[in-house]
Amino acid sequence: MKAIWIDRKPEAGTVYTFLNRSWSIVSTLVFIALVIYALSPELQGYYYTFLSLLVLLQLADMGFGSVLTQFCSHEWAHLRFDENGAVVGSPEAKARLASLVDIGFRWYGVAVMVFFVALGLGGDLFFATQAGSENIDWRLPWWLLAGFAAFCLLLVPVTSLLDASHQVALSQRNQLAANVVASFAGWATLGLGGGLYAVPVVFAGRAVLGHALNTLAARPLLRLRHGRDRASAIDWRREFWPQQWRIFASWTAGFLVFQSFTPIAFKLSGPVAAGQIGIMVQAFHAVNQLASARLTVDQPKMGALAAKGDLGGLRALVRLAIGRNILVSAILAAAAVALVYGIQAFAPAIGWRFGSLPAFTLFVLAAVLYQVSNVETAAVRFQKKEPFVTAVFVSAILVVLGNLLVAAYGDAAWMAVVFTAVSLFVLVPWVHAIYRRHMVPG
Repeated sequence: MKAIWIDRKPEAGTVYTFLNRSWSIVSTLVFIALVIYALSPELQGYYYTFLSLLVLLQLADMGFGSVLTQFCSHEWAHLRFDENGAVVGSPEAKARLASLVDIGFRWYGVAVMVFFVALGLGGDLFFATQAGSENIDWRLPWWLLAGFAAFCLLLVPVTSLLDASHQVALSQRNQLAANVVASFAGWATLGLGGGLYAVPVVFAGRAVLGHALNTLAARPLLRLRHGRDRASAIDWRREFWPQQWRIFASWTAGFLVFQSFTPIAFKLSGPVAAGQIGIMVQAFHAVNQLASARLTVDQPKMGALAAKGDLGGLRALVRLAIGRNILVSAILAAAAVALVYGIQAFAPAIGWRFGSLPAFTLFVLAAVLYQVSNVETAAVRFQKKEPFVTAVFVSAILVVLGNLLVAAYGDAAWMAVVFTAVSLFVLVPWVHAIYRRHMVPG
């Protein structure tokens, strides 16, 4: 297949990204229903705590994947695919892209092994010290999950290369196929009484099928590694690492801002409260990710505009993206609240598993608020800048301290108030101020 067909259909990336995110929403809803049907309230808490801890997968690459996409998109501004699917254009840009391919696979080869050991042992210790854990079959599912989640890291460099070279449609189509297969496998596992084994089954499907499809699609780019020119190679320590460590610091703090709820509730309020908070957090991420679907396509364009110094074009793209994302997220948030309200009103025996309706509402409304900062951070980062570390770390401290207080001395549902307040009054306005400062020509 010739890769250049995507350049002639730029909206294909948006369509497949939206379909992929839409499938994630459908899959999440089915999983919520099956979890409530097939798992006890305690197992529901373990299930969503598994998922929360897996967000550490985003930290395992230390920001490498995001920076790899940024750097590759800058080089791709001077490259293209010819009619045979070969990479052509500036020899210097081609050599630098080849060095990025080489750096990426070296990095992730080590990251897979380190992540498996660290996540497996850390999670084992976390769950083993929980009261009542001896009555739950969690250890083997957890270690299987750690293995398949680590393997998922190998998807990151390939996906980054495809996205940066404007092959988002191909990348998202492959991920959609893998996600559909994985979802059906996970649903079957839950429905047949597999319990917590459903989580590693899902990640196995995503990792194996997703990696196979994307690697096949990225062959023209991966071949560059064998003909790289060391004289023109990117210096990882001097050029790449300064951006990477800042991204990693921001993502580490971001994990605490967006994912600390369920593990804290699990430890301080118990598995039942963690299960309720877990559903709320899943709803937040579902609305946030589906509303931001087009941003996956826009980001490489942001990198190309930044590489050409076209800040006017970049600002116009940002305004368009923010307006579109806010509209979509508002519709999704309203639908989510209406759905939970209906379930709690007409099926209260099931509805209590979703937790407090006001808390649920605050979480999904926060997803609307974050559409502004989602776009603005992408616009700045794709200029090869990362000035958000302090803002995210301050927000993380506030969120974690607030979560610890409400979980230890009150109702864990108050975590929604903590999250919304910090987002509304600290993180989002701070990010906007940073964006305005970095969109002025230097």
